[in-house]
Amino acid sequence: MSETTINQPAKMISIKELFKLSLAVYPTVFWKTIKMLLLPLVAFIPVGILAILIVLVEDASPAAGMSNFLYVILGLLGTVATIFFLIVMYIAQIGAMIIVQKNDPQILIKDTFLLAKSKAWKFLTTSLWAGLFVFLWMLLLIIPGLVMMVYYTFIAWMVLEEGLSGKAALKRSKGLVKDYWWAVFWRIVLPAIVIGIVFGTLGAKLLPPTTPGVPTPYTPGRAAYDFLTQIISWVITPFFVAYSYNMYKSLKAIKDKQI
Repeated sequence: MSETTINQPAKMISIKELFKLSLAVYPTVFWKTIKMLLLPLVAFIPVGILAILIVLVEDASPAAGMSNFLYVILGLLGTVATIFFLIVMYIAQIGAMIIVQKNDPQILIKDTFLLAKSKAWKFLTTSLWAGLFVFLWMLLLIIPGLVMMVYYTFIAWMVLEEGLSGKAALKRSKGLVKDYWWAVFWRIVLPAIVIGIVFGTLGAKLLPPTTPGVPTPYTPGRAAYDFLTQIISWVITPFFVAYSYNMYKSLKAIKDKQI
């Protein structure tokens, strides 16, 4: 065996194989992932109720300034409820990743959500570090920022799978992608292009024409577009979480053999 062959990097898993592996786990994780992603809607109920109350107070006759006082109170409560909704939504997104990671038909939504909650702070700090470094690179040139975005592709799995966080997670993710940057890039970009074409086609069919400087009315076509794109997003999310996880496991297996 020649020295060139010995030093040649192992090939990363193909897009075809990534799709095959991701489709294999899809039936197991689909409904639980959807339930997890829908969980924030429960948290949104207080926001909706408060929004209705605010409208009612606005329409009521302002007796002795009481309506203004209630409006302020309801507005503050609405702000708190909105923050709560965003927190639940963030944790639910982590929970969706855990469901795919575990790939266990017996896993419970409640237990998964609590586990995701325990990981939320690490996720947040790691994401902030990644965002900061990407932003700083973007200040120099756009290309270096995009390069670093690919290097940090797997920071979420660093937190979930390897228990890392912050700069340690960023360093580990960059180490995995090293020597495979283009392979990772195309495995991310090609599916994104397909999704972009689908959404773009829907937009061309359903969205009203826009005129610069003129507000675009909310038409039935716009409502249909929003509804369909949201449904598609929910349907493909479990698949692409599995896609990302299998890509991570492929790189990890390659790097572990090099140690």
